[in-house]
Amino acid sequence: MNLAARASRHINRVGREFFNKATGETLLGAPAEGRATYFHLDAEIEPGQVLHDPAELKNYIVADTDIIDGHLSVFAFHALNSCNIVRPIGIKNDFGLNEYQPVTVAAAVPVIIAKSQQIVQVPVGTPVEIGDALLVGTVTYNVRSVSRSYDWPGIVNLMITIIN
Repeated sequence: MNLAARASRHINRVGREFFNKATGETLLGAPAEGRATYFHLDAEIEPGQVLHDPAELKNYIVADTDIIDGHLSVFAFHALNSCNIVRPIGIKNDFGLNEYQPVTVAAAVPVIIAKSQQIVQVPVGTPVEIGDALLVGTVTYNVRSVSRSYDWPGIVNLMITIIN
């Protein structure tokens, strides 16, 4: 199997894991094929890391890394419109353990959050507080901790820790 075919197959596998593990359904619609980008990078890249492409003014969320033909291959999903809204997504770690790291990724649909037992749609930039319930698909997550990082000028990434 040539490199491009292997990369495509890996992207599709990672896509299913990336979107399905935490939510039970694809976040941006099925199938995941065509929603990922394949990189060759000679650098230390980890799942959950945000990659910036200044030339395209786009951000990518790293879903997985692998060594293919001696190169570090990075499989990343496009963060739409270079703007992040809160989404708890599980990413399998490099050790093959059943542990998933919470990250954020932009999505075409708004996050739905429960505040004071009211379900409201949350626009981009809405503060998320500890104890809030995030509803993603049919799965509810409770926010345990929230921290902010400024990885790109003018954009705030909210990193959340969740309790299923």
